[in-house]
Amino acid sequence: MANDIMNDDIFLQAMAGQIGDDWTIIGAILEIGDPFLQQMHMNNPRNQRQTNFRMLKAWTQREGDNATRCALASKLSGAGFNALANWVKNYSGPGDM
Repeated sequence: MANDIMNDDIFLQAMAGQIGDDWTIIGAILEIGDPFLQQMHMNNPRNQRQTNFRMLKAWTQREGDNATRCALASKLSGAGFNALANWVKNYSGPGDM
């Protein structure tokens, strides 16, 4: 598993597609403030994937070097999102979208 996701927009786009309707829960798990989430959703009302991408990008920017796939998978599995955590751990490239 590649560890660093900070500058990997391909991974973040793929991950954004995996989140789906759970974006507000994932945002809370990543400690992204509700006002930010709502603003991102208002900016992209017809494109949930873009909202999800912006949320993930905000998390990686805030966490800096601590924004790793391992850290993300740990947060997700800790909140019961085991399938998504496994997807993060096993992601191998754009074919996994």
